[in-house]
Amino acid sequence: MAILRRNEWNFASTAAQAITRILQTPKFINSPLGRAEAELTELRGARRLDLVLFHRTDRDRPVVTAETKAPWAADGRTPFRSDVVEDAHAKASRCGAEYFITWNIKRAVVWRTDDPGVPLDQRAIHQVEIVSENLTSQADLARPQVIEQLEKGITDLVGYLDGLFTG
Repeated sequence: MAILRRNEWNFASTAAQAITRILQTPKFINSPLGRAEAELTELRGARRLDLVLFHRTDRDRPVVTAETKAPWAADGRTPFRSDVVEDAHAKASRCGAEYFITWNIKRAVVWRTDDPGVPLDQRAIHQVEIVSENLTSQADLARPQVIEQLEKGITDLVGYLDGLFTG
């Protein structure tokens, strides 16, 4: 029997489901943010977008993309890792998203995709701790206190993103 393991793709899927569920609550029913989907690929090219938030009424318009990494992986130790930020920016630019997120499960950083004259490393506009617990493996994501922190942290992140679009 094969031994199965989870990775950042599973987290992206779980986060997309949570974001979509949150956006369907009365608090966000008038939000310009409509839903989130995980693991989409570009029509032309092989790039995979971990997470995409779409506009509510213009349902095919991506407005925020996210690059997710696991904090126990080398490329997920910080959401400020330059190659991850550059890759996330390139993906957001190509699909026309106004903002992108680098997210290592513990911390999410929101970046402005296009900001003329401002270097990429200075476009971070918000960062939030999503999970304060130490995360050393995928199994940690099943702990009740981590699940609770993820739910609250993702709700807060959605609230911030909604504010970007509603003022």
